[in-house]
Amino acid sequence: MLPMVKQLTTKAEFKPITDAIGKVMADHGLSKGVLGVDGTQSEWLLGEVLKDAGIKYKDAKEAMFEARMIKNQDEIELVRMSCANAEAAFADIQDAIRPGITENEIVGLGMKSSMIWAQMRRWNLSAPPVNALTRSILTIRIGR
Repeated sequence: MLPMVKQLTTKAEFKPITDAIGKVMADHGLSKGVLGVDGTQSEWLLGEVLKDAGIKYKDAKEAMFEARMIKNQDEIELVRMSCANAEAAFADIQDAIRPGITENEIVGLGMKSSMIWAQMRRWNLSAPPVNALTRSILTIRIGR
């Protein structure tokens, strides 16, 4: 079962995160550095909390977008794996689709197929699989 992701909506909910970010930056000698933030649904609130914690930050979306434009070999392999996973899920859906099946049953079958396939592939990987195409995850880059 995948863990639920909660939308953070208050400064208090962000505090443990900003404390951890500040510690990581300090541990790496970057206390006076600038944190690049690559998108979050709570961007304004995160900015306020970072400011309150004395952490300088800037929008890194454009820089990360440009970095994602050129794929390295690992990213290319992840895209191939994602495509193979989707193909397997759609093949299972194509085999199961029939009159009377509900959309929820189709979606559930596709999700089940994807998760089973991904788990089987994971056993043969040296790194955990990730979706290399998504931009919906908060990505933090620390620099001087």
